Amino acid sequence: MFAVDPVLVQRLVVVLTLVGSLCAVVALDARRSALAAVLRRRLILGVPWGTLLTVAGVLGVYLFVQGGVSNWARPATIPFRAWSYLYPLGVVTAAFSHNGPSHLVNNLVGTLAIAPLVEYAWGHYPRERGAHSFGSLRENPYARLLAVPVAAVLIGILTAVVAVGPVIGFSGVVFAFAGVGLAVYPIRTVVALAVARVGSLAATALQSPVTVARAEPTFASPWWADVAIQGHAVGLLVGILIGVWMGRRGLVDRPSSLRTYAGVVLFGVGQSLWAVYWFRGEGEFVLSMACLSSIARSDSRW
Repeated sequence: MFAVDPVLVQRLVVVLTLVGSLCAVVALDARRSALAAVLRRRLILGVPWGTLLTVAGVLGVYLFVQGGVSNWARPATIPFRAWSYLYPLGVVTAAFSHNGPSHLVNNLVGTLAIAPLVEYAWGHYPRERGAHSFGSLRENPYARLLAVPVAAVLIGILTAVVAVGPVIGFSGVVFAFAGVGLAVYPIRTVVALAVARVGSLAATALQSPVTVARAEPTFASPWWADVAIQGHAVGLLVGILIGVWMGRRGLVDRPSSLRTYAGVVLFGVGQSLWAVYWFRGEGEFVLSMACLSSIARSDSRW
């Protein structure tokens, strides 16, 4: 008698549901050719190659450096954490390593959702007046698409340097992409964040279609004490500064102050950037809500 794996069936249902809904949307959307033309004006063949190279690089670190190809669920993490400034290997590799498949997938989904906005704003073809493609290395489309992975490497190392503790993960760079997006396309960035949440949920459903949990007495630190707030905040700040620079150079059109404000508040609350905390000692963590209250006060003035 042929045995059917129920987990495999559940995963197939998830995949077929996603693929079927996407096919229906594409079939009903009569403007898809116009969208493709818009993308091709800014990107080579309309594809965000820099984003794909970045994702491939991070995935390659997980598979071949951390050993995920042979042990997907339990990769090596201890040698790749930013333990100390006296351990430079960890500082260099921490931002591009992950502590498990869920951590990896969430960051890659976030990158795929937000980084294409940044790459589109930058463009593979220069927008400056008088510039010509292939006129110089700075104007070469194939050189320009490398800006995204090169920036990801530099920002990743920076976030590992400023973060406190044995950090690991690409989230600081994802926040930098979000910072650029908030400076140039604030509302689109918030929408992209929602898309990333949907993608992460779909990935979780594929990994574990059914989860069974049992109530047990355990000790756990507060959820906000597990957030690498320093790396996230610094990455976001660096991204915003890059976006402001792009606006001042005329590479992108500056959004209105109201749209920027709305995008920053929605993103900050959604990503828990208000969760500023410190460790008091003896098992106590202190959360300051001052940032959240200041947002509420400034929001009431609009």
